[in-house]
Amino acid sequence: MDILTLPSTLENHIARLRSEEDLQAGLMIMLQDGQTVVRLFSELMANEGRSVIVGERELLFVRNLNDVNIKKYKTTLEKFKKGLLPIQVKLRGLLMIVQANIESSREKTQNSKRVLNQKRDRFKCVVELVQNAEKTIAGYETAASNYECKADNLEKSSNKHIGRSVAHAGIGVFSAVLAVGVGVALAPFSGGASLVVGGIVAGSSVTGNTIALGINVAEAVKYREKAQRARNNADSARCERSKLRDEMNSLLTEINPLQMIIEEAKLQKKNLEALSMFLNRCDESILVLLQNVQDVDSICEKVFWQTNTLSIAKRADMRYTGKYEHGMTVLTEFKGKWRTLTNAVSILPIADVQRNRDRVFALGLYP
Repeated sequence: MDILTLPSTLENHIARLRSEEDLQAGLMIMLQDGQTVVRLFSELMANEGRSVIVGERELLFVRNLNDVNIKKYKTTLEKFKKGLLPIQVKLRGLLMIVQANIESSREKTQNSKRVLNQKRDRFKCVVELVQNAEKTIAGYETAASNYECKADNLEKSSNKHIGRSVAHAGIGVFSAVLAVGVGVALAPFSGGASLVVGGIVAGSSVTGNTIALGINVAEAVKYREKAQRARNNADSARCERSKLRDEMNSLLTEINPLQMIIEEAKLQKKNLEALSMFLNRCDESILVLLQNVQDVDSICEKVFWQTNTLSIAKRADMRYTGKYEHGMTVLTEFKGKWRTLTNAVSILPIADVQRNRDRVFALGLYP
């Protein structure tokens, strides 16, 4: 990942995570530090970095030590090293912030997964509850209908027994009256014996039908009680059905919000996972960039000390002509180290050094 693209890419991630305020705070600090690093690199490469590139081209035309402006090269190296220092400090700070955000993002992602799974489980549970409620309600409705039908049949049976009781009661009274009437009519001829017989017959008739009447009434009452129990059961079934329907309606109102929450959780999880991947790439890229900067700084330090050797060789060459070959060897080494420095600078991802290098060499530009 190019450090130049860090701020803009990070801004996109921040915009997609507006609900994560604490995470956003850490990302904003990272954004500010990233922008500072980009600015420092851009300024360094536009000025001291360009001087390093131009210095390489100038050395191509140097034929002897007298043509080397050692002071100028020292100044370029000093400025370049000075510019690298705050960049290294900022990169280390940025690396710490990135790693802290990676940990925070990892926790948020895990939490997002838990929330998503919880909401999915709840949604599944609600759907199952609704489906079961619908089946149970249908069962209650069938039970209520069956109980009502049974109650109606029991009512009919009760009414039938009541009718029989009335019929039996009527026959018994008629028989008793008839028996007594006959007894009374024959009493003068039988010396009262007919009254006794009529009374006995009448008594027997009334007693037998009274027993039949009691049996039929008892059966009627029994059926009436069963019918009432059946209707009570039907009312209970309707009551349970009503309660369950209310619960089901409440569950149904939960489904749509749950679906929305699930979709939001899925999007949040996706955004957090994308952020985690981005932060991991940042971590790797910044580590590589920091190592490259440290390598450049180390090479710059070596080249700087090489200028001291170059100064000594230059003074010796000026005084003793016999030292000319030694001086040229030192100059060749200096050119090689400077080229190494330029190559190291060209590795830095934010510095389009190679293109500037080609342009400088093609046009012969000088600072």
